[in-house]
Amino acid sequence: MPMAGGWVDRGVIPDIPLEDHTASRNLPSILEFTSVLLADYGDRAWHQPATDAGPAILARLIADTSTAHANVAFKVMDVWLTDYMESIESVGLHGGFAGLLAGCTITESMTPSLSRLTARVVERLGEELAQRLNLPAEIGWEDYDLISGLSGVLATLASATIADPDHVNSAAGLLAKLCRREDLGDLRVSSPRLHGNSQWNHGRVNTGVAHGAAGVLAALCCAADAIEPREELLVTVKRVAEWLRAKSYRDDLGVVSWFPCDGAYRGSTGSVRRQAWCYGTPGIAWTLWEAGRILGADDLMGFAAGAMNSFCHTFDEVRYLSASARSPWENLGFCHGASGMLTITDSFARNAGHSACAGVSERLERYIESRLADVALMARDGMDLLNGAAGPLATLIVARGGDRGWLRSYGLR
Repeated sequence: MPMAGGWVDRGVIPDIPLEDHTASRNLPSILEFTSVLLADYGDRAWHQPATDAGPAILARLIADTSTAHANVAFKVMDVWLTDYMESIESVGLHGGFAGLLAGCTITESMTPSLSRLTARVVERLGEELAQRLNLPAEIGWEDYDLISGLSGVLATLASATIADPDHVNSAAGLLAKLCRREDLGDLRVSSPRLHGNSQWNHGRVNTGVAHGAAGVLAALCCAADAIEPREELLVTVKRVAEWLRAKSYRDDLGVVSWFPCDGAYRGSTGSVRRQAWCYGTPGIAWTLWEAGRILGADDLMGFAAGAMNSFCHTFDEVRYLSASARSPWENLGFCHGASGMLTITDSFARNAGHSACAGVSERLERYIESRLADVALMARDGMDLLNGAAGPLATLIVARGGDRGWLRSYGLR
């Protein structure tokens, strides 16, 4: 194994067998590649403190594959826990207590000693929910979304084996309050806290999984799977799902798609550039399929599968990935790029028997594998899941049989 920091500083990939990646599903070499990256992270040779559970997810995915990998995994968990807990600033999946819970939950089988910490985090999130009795006067993404807000808290609580059903019901009830209007008007972002490139969403209802109605719906579906759903929960699932279905349109390429937010923001009537986990057809179509499953609504499942079918038949790596990417994290990352798209097509193929998604999954695997040098460069900036090197690596391993438990926090299975 190279000395800590050596190949990373030079911007090259490790000296391990990679020549057959584009021609085969070679899981052992992907695991070795991941272990090398994590070893440098664990040695603190370089890294930015992770803002989500990415390093913990990777540690779990390699822990059972060899003794050497297990040793790396345990060191990574020590570093990740120390850094993450020192920087917690919120309750969300991104930099918050839900992110800590997600990491503890996925690694509980390899580190039983974390059980006390996990229980404390669940208790802390329960206390936070108890304080949120009323809707805030001004709504921001951090009040409800999947990445930084209540939806991520709900999805992660619902995935935790020791979660209190009362906490799950409390979080689901708060989201139901925000979705009580047929037009989902209470999700309209009114907080002045939006800044920079996010200001376009002010005064509008976001449609996406990362920050919008689809993320709320994904979290509610996770809750319905975890507990005996109350009538209020099922009514809310149906309301949000029908709102999203009504906001769909068929773009110039024939893809059933969605604009980033409701009709107040139209942009172009042509094809949508951002088709990913965070926005557009892949993330929303999957979430609608899950809602149809929860509701027993074959028509909704059929609509969602058809939307994804329209995307798969026009899928093109250049159009949806390389042409619009300004950096490796945008091209390959979980949030905006190929790895998040892979988890969706893989989830559709496995859970819905979607054959077109199975074909696109294979193409996405090859696409990511052919860019492992870029993944190594991404690791220099961080091992986060959403925008760092953990996204491409975790999704490749999961597509080849790795533990899928962490997907639930992000609305997938």
